[in-house]
Amino acid sequence: MQPPGPWNMRPVGKQRRYIQNEALVVANLAESGVTGLHRRLVRTPWPVRQWAQAHDGWADPIPDVPGALSWADYLRGQQHAMLWATRPRKAATGAWSCRRAR
Repeated sequence: MQPPGPWNMRPVGKQRRYIQNEALVVANLAESGVTGLHRRLVRTPWPVRQWAQAHDGWADPIPDVPGALSWADYLRGQQHAMLWATRPRKAATGAWSCRRAR
């Protein structure tokens, strides 16, 4: 089984391997008589706080200028925009529900 994790954050190579591995699992289940399969997905919001902390950690902002948007205000605004503009991440939980042929 695949480890749980967000789909959106996986590099393309890992996404391809994930799909190939899942196809092998489904093929093996079909050979053993499974006729129905349901994969549980969980949706979680984007980790905007962690994004802002990481962004603040590696960025080298210019000094704040009086009357202009400060770096802290910029980060707060970007976090707010990400909270409301991005869709939640889909994460596979590794939980399967199978139905066998009778």
